[in-house]
Amino acid sequence: MALPKFFITPFPHSDGAKSVLGLPEPPLPVQDGWLQDGRGVYLKSGSQLYRGRWQRRPCDWAFVYAPWCRARIPADETEVEYIGEAWGQRATLALDPTVEWTPRKFRVSRRLNRRPCGFCQTSISPQNPDHHWTLPNFVACDACYEAYVEQRSLGFLPGVAEATKTPPQPSTVPEITILNFDSLRSHSRIHA
Repeated sequence: MALPKFFITPFPHSDGAKSVLGLPEPPLPVQDGWLQDGRGVYLKSGSQLYRGRWQRRPCDWAFVYAPWCRARIPADETEVEYIGEAWGQRATLALDPTVEWTPRKFRVSRRLNRRPCGFCQTSISPQNPDHHWTLPNFVACDACYEAYVEQRSLGFLPGVAEATKTPPQPSTVPEITILNFDSLRSHSRIHA
């Protein structure tokens, strides 16, 4: 599976345009909320992301660029992919080579005894301290950093099938000894 597509209406749009018109294909059920009037969204063309919001019109949809988004989709582009707003922020951090990541070790503080990885939600804690950090205060466990940031991959997005979809996660479940009660009963009869 891949990201849902936005088919741009084939009429010339200028580099200074404030919106692009077209028809989006419906998102997968796991991508619920990605296509709603007024909702924030990212369009993806190649490795470039464009931030904006949806605007429902009578016969089509408009992607309205965010006011601070200076980049524009190339005028000859007719098909792009779209990503819901919360996931688009993570996609930006994974794809943008200018984002600076710093390797860190987790330290417990009075306010914080663990943090979730921004990609997979694994706890970064004293038991799993290695992680990478970037502004705006976003953390990624080492497995997600290697699978998504270093590889510039969107495999963490719901509905996206890639080779790096599930990075190996450290075990956060304590070891449990399973007792076989039948052997305990037989053992207790022998020694009774």
